[in-house]
Amino acid sequence: MDEEFTEENIDMNNTGKIGVTTNEYQSNTNKKQLIPIVNQIHKLEDTVTEIKRELINVQKKEIKIKTQINTMEYRNKKKLDEVLKLICDDLIAIDRDVKKLKQSDDNETEYFNQQINMLINDKTKAQQCFTNLDNRLLQCETDVGIKK
Repeated sequence: MDEEFTEENIDMNNTGKIGVTTNEYQSNTNKKQLIPIVNQIHKLEDTVTEIKRELINVQKKEIKIKTQINTMEYRNKKKLDEVLKLICDDLIAIDRDVKKLKQSDDNETEYFNQQINMLINDKTKAQQCFTNLDNRLLQCETDVGIKK
């Protein structure tokens, strides 16, 4: 009894019957037992179809979200560029103003230094005049005889 196991003679339902063909099994099986399996298969197919629909919807939402993200990134970059340009313009204006103030301060400092030098010269001349007058007064007093 060495039978070869082929698709025709393997028991698909584990009924213990060897040699029952698929056609015989289907003809022997109660149609009522097949209906729940068919219903389950249909439910699974419906579930798979619904999952596919949901997947398509999720993919559409993903594309929409990616588009929104790209739009937001573009707008943010554009705004950032505008803000950076404003900041750079402000920094250039501040730098220009600081240079003007520095030049003005340098000019004022130079003017004050000239005034100080003039005052020092005037003081020196006044001291020389005072010394000369003091010497003349002393000479006059010696000539007149007030001081010896």
